[in-house]
Amino acid sequence: KRFPDLLRRVDLNDRAPPGYAALDIYCFDFNNELRPDLAEKQVEIDAEGVGGRRVKLSTWFRADEKDLYSASIRFPVAVRLDRPYRYRVREVKQDGTERAGPWRESASWSQILDVTTPPKEAGVRSVLGP
Repeated sequence: KRFPDLLRRVDLNDRAPPGYAALDIYCFDFNNELRPDLAEKQVEIDAEGVGGRRVKLSTWFRADEKDLYSASIRFPVAVRLDRPYRYRVREVKQDGTERAGPWRESASWSQILDVTTPPKEAGVRSVLGP
């Protein structure tokens, strides 16, 4: 009664239970030399924790580590798997300029997250034509 906001009762029976989620993230920009202008690519993940707080993690892909094209992010606390997660990509170019992309949402926790630059943006042309 004295501190009503200190504790909150959560009934897990009426919604999907939280889980300790893991996401597989792939980036082939460096491995396939699609972006010679790029030095680093950071992927930020934002999910809702069981208590309603946001849980944020990130991983990096780098030009000097071309063999590392995948990362597995494991959340240290339980997150709501029945809610979508958000992610955004930050790029650091060889000249030091930085660009952060928009936040995007994904409802599927089981799909692989591929943040490779789309072919048209990377300047890659198809041998089959436009």
